[in-house]
Amino acid sequence: MGSRRGRGVMLELDSIRKLFHNSFTPEMRDSAFVSIGSEDDCYWSITNFPNASSNELSIYNGSSQVLEAGLTKFYDADLAHRVFLGGAGLVHAQTLLAEGYVNTDLIPLMVLPLDGQMNQHELRPGLTITRVKTKSELALCQALMVDAFSASPEFTISSTSNTLGKAHSFRYLLFDQGLPVSTAHFIQSGEFLGCFEVVTATSRQGAGHGEQLMRWAIATHAALGQELMVLQSSTAGGALYRRLGFQILEYAQCWVMEDVSRMRRFTRGELTG
Repeated sequence: MGSRRGRGVMLELDSIRKLFHNSFTPEMRDSAFVSIGSEDDCYWSITNFPNASSNELSIYNGSSQVLEAGLTKFYDADLAHRVFLGGAGLVHAQTLLAEGYVNTDLIPLMVLPLDGQMNQHELRPGLTITRVKTKSELALCQALMVDAFSASPEFTISSTSNTLGKAHSFRYLLFDQGLPVSTAHFIQSGEFLGCFEVVTATSRQGAGHGEQLMRWAIATHAALGQELMVLQSSTAGGALYRRLGFQILEYAQCWVMEDVSRMRRFTRGELTG
């Protein structure tokens, strides 16, 4: 679980976490709809949307004071949210359970070293990929995300519009016979590449479109000189990423708090434990 090497990069787990969680910071810095920050191995993203999946806290610190400081950001705003516990932060599991959080999943943090000589791919006939550069292309990606993630159009538009036109933001759209079927978003930081929002239209899943897009993106960015791709996988996507060669660095527990009325009891230093 220690460090991972790309072609010329050696990164400790803590550094990989920081790079991954801070990927969206420059994209969202001038966005009024979301507050993103980090402190003491604690990372948060807070929106003005009330559903838990729109508001997240990731904590790798075992301090109860750090946990309470992170949770208070959501309690003060009366927002449903989810908490990811990893590393030393796993010690907080019993505290969250006692406060009414529900443990819903184990989320792997996965990495893939990139190599321009090894990572090469030719799309199968009928498929084309474009880098998203226009609002109309972005709208096609947003429609795919609403379909595949069952997300609200308002949240999807708000969370993606600010990434358009940024030099280090690479959003791709895959077409099959001219029809948009898959999309993925990558954010570059030096030799590091964060991978997000990999989706395929529900009516086209199981046909290998996501794998084609990912293999193409891996080969493309390996050729551009990036050395390490990092992502958090959903349960559904795990098999694909393992097939692509991604390795699991660690698992994070996902805890969800939907009951806003219960949260209001714990805004004055009253957390159990």
